[in-house]
Amino acid sequence: MIYKLIYSIVLPVLRLFFRTFFFVSVKGKEKIPQSGGFIHCANHKSNFDPILLVAFLQTRIKSLSEHIKFLAKRELFAFKPFGHLLKGLGVVPIKRGAFEIGTLKTVISLVKSDNILIMFPEGTRNLDDINKVKSGAVMFAIKGQVPIVPALILGEYRIFRKVKIIYGDPIYYTEYYNKKVTQEELNKLSLELMQKIYALAEESK
Repeated sequence: MIYKLIYSIVLPVLRLFFRTFFFVSVKGKEKIPQSGGFIHCANHKSNFDPILLVAFLQTRIKSLSEHIKFLAKRELFAFKPFGHLLKGLGVVPIKRGAFEIGTLKTVISLVKSDNILIMFPEGTRNLDDINKVKSGAVMFAIKGQVPIVPALILGEYRIFRKVKIIYGDPIYYTEYYNKKVTQEELNKLSLELMQKIYALAEESK
């Protein structure tokens, strides 16, 4: 209950903050699925990115505190009070650098239960080589049999400079649902995903 209260109070404030100081605009929000779980992937520019995405997804989800999820390294949960807070806010602990069977099962269960998992395939801010993109998001989408909803964050987080979120069409990987997918295929699909995300810049013109 306390986490619902936190979300209900904080998110409207965050939206006001972003709109006031960064003139945030959103394009293509009609492309966000109105039901079912999905993986929400975007480029990674700043620590503001996950907060920005959550703040503006609120327009689609009534009980966001129950349905939005993130992945974070397990070490962050070592301090139990902080760990409980993170779990309450929808953060799922994972082993850094690897996806264990337990993590995979947890994520699949989450997305099949109409949750939204926010991920940044680049794995780090301002990745210098797009070929180093991580394959976890595509793997989860295939195993969970849910789409990936891509988004491009444009602009810099500088006071009174414009920031825009552009949503793309959901990406489905149905042809891979019932087959064993190789790491090479996952890497290829993940690179294509990032290329599609950055291609959304054309829709801002």
